[in-house]
Amino acid sequence: MKRYIVCLAAAALLACGCGKFVRDELVTMQNEIDQLHKQVADMNESLQTLKTVVDQLVAGGYVVDVKEFTDEDGRGGFTLVFNDGSLLKLYSGVDGVDGQDAVPPVIGLQQDGEDGLWYWTLDGEWILSPDGERFKAVGVDGVTPQVKIEEGLWFVSMDDGETWTEFGNAKGEDAVEVFSGIDVTTYEDKVVLTLADGTTLELPRTGKLVFDVELTLSLEGEEQTIGAGETIPILYTLTGTITETTLVTAGTDGRYKTRIERTSDTEGTVWVTCPDPYVDGYIYLIASDGKGYSKIWTVDFIDGTVRLPGEEESGE
Repeated sequence: MKRYIVCLAAAALLACGCGKFVRDELVTMQNEIDQLHKQVADMNESLQTLKTVVDQLVAGGYVVDVKEFTDEDGRGGFTLVFNDGSLLKLYSGVDGVDGQDAVPPVIGLQQDGEDGLWYWTLDGEWILSPDGERFKAVGVDGVTPQVKIEEGLWFVSMDDGETWTEFGNAKGEDAVEVFSGIDVTTYEDKVVLTLADGTTLELPRTGKLVFDVELTLSLEGEEQTIGAGETIPILYTLTGTITETTLVTAGTDGRYKTRIERTSDTEGTVWVTCPDPYVDGYIYLIASDGKGYSKIWTVDFIDGTVRLPGEEESGE
């Protein structure tokens, strides 16, 4: 009988050990899946950003302001403000691979020396259609590549997801890179972007900002929070050289909503509506003089707390 009890106890311990092993393996697999999904999202965002950069170059756009940021994951970068009021968020570095033998493929752009147009490349070679045609990045027939991961492999689509072509290993921490660096300090008249394949893109930039307008933001009362579906007012005041063409506009990350109510040439209220259910996010306000100069201020919403420009996280 004692031997039977001992056997049962041993079996129970073995089952517990196996159960913990299986749970640990499932957690590891889920973490890997989450990491791959993030790689796909980051890659598609970077490709769209790259196309936007080239669109601005071809259209004669130029940078009027640069603002440094750090996101909730601790990654840093710069927000570029263009003369047409559009914003472009660029991270200042890229994540390296984990030392595996596999070399991640690189999607980039190259300008043709004859027609002057920009075309998409993979590992430095033109990406070609089944008919041998290159894919333009700009113009009415310009496309933006899309990527996905299936069964541990990268796939790319050049036709908005209609067809997919395998082009690389996606296991471990291998990632398909787009940007390798951004330089906003070396030159006063340009911002230089370096792609992962070594290609450099130079965005024209205005000289030192002569737009002296400043914007001060404040909250009514002592309330510093925002909740799901809630709408709160953020007051703004402009100081500096204000003219009849000075304008304040607001934008969002696509999840929050904004509405500006102007009370005078120098004061107003930005009404901000939080999505439901609640998610972290941000809005931005741009003051422009109507002549190509702009400045940007960002309001972050983290864990339900409203963080105005210049405010640090509590506890830091």
